[in-house]
Amino acid sequence: DFTRAIDLDSDFASAYNNRGEAKFKRGDLKSAECDYRKALAINPAFAVALYNRGELRLKNGDIKGAIADLKTTLRIDPTLGRAYRLLSRLSNTGSRKAATGKKKLLPGNEGD
Repeated sequence: DFTRAIDLDSDFASAYNNRGEAKFKRGDLKSAECDYRKALAINPAFAVALYNRGELRLKNGDIKGAIADLKTTLRIDPTLGRAYRLLSRLSNTGSRKAATGKKKLLPGNEGD
């Protein structure tokens, strides 16, 4: 039980991260985010916790925050393949929007 592990050692970043993952899977996103934040406060270079927070941010619609977390994850641990896959999916989503004609107007191109 992750809560028990945290009770025994309040600086156990992995326990906070793992408890956050369990909460995320149950749909308790707010509590999961708190646990990921606590894990990262203990260990700011905890790549898996950063990835998990990025995934949560994406689920909450915070694309910019998700991308930032995923890029930081890959700077810390460039071997974390799932971070590349999720970042690639986010990039492809942007490309599809561009391909469907939903382009951002640049100054001077408003009438084109």
